[in-house]
Amino acid sequence: MAKVKKVKTKGGKIRKWIFILFSAYVVFTLVNQQVTMWKLKDQKAHYIQEIDKLKEEGDKLQQKVELYNDYDYIEMKARKKLGFIGEDEEVYIFPNN
Repeated sequence: MAKVKKVKTKGGKIRKWIFILFSAYVVFTLVNQQVTMWKLKDQKAHYIQEIDKLKEEGDKLQQKVELYNDYDYIEMKARKKLGFIGEDEEVYIFPNN
């Protein structure tokens, strides 16, 4: 039985290097995408937190708007800050000694 010798050609080495380079590119791309995903998740969490804070602030401002549109509140503030009196009320001024 005759021995068959395998002849290595340059084509086999080239294929091997192409496979290694392609594999390295795929691994690099996957790692890069994973890092990008982590950064995006952190940004998303930050923006969600900021949105929640702004919603709370918006709710507080909406409550103030509703309060400022209430006639009784406006009347109370006018009496307290500006010294207004009602139509049927009398004002007594006492001299300071």
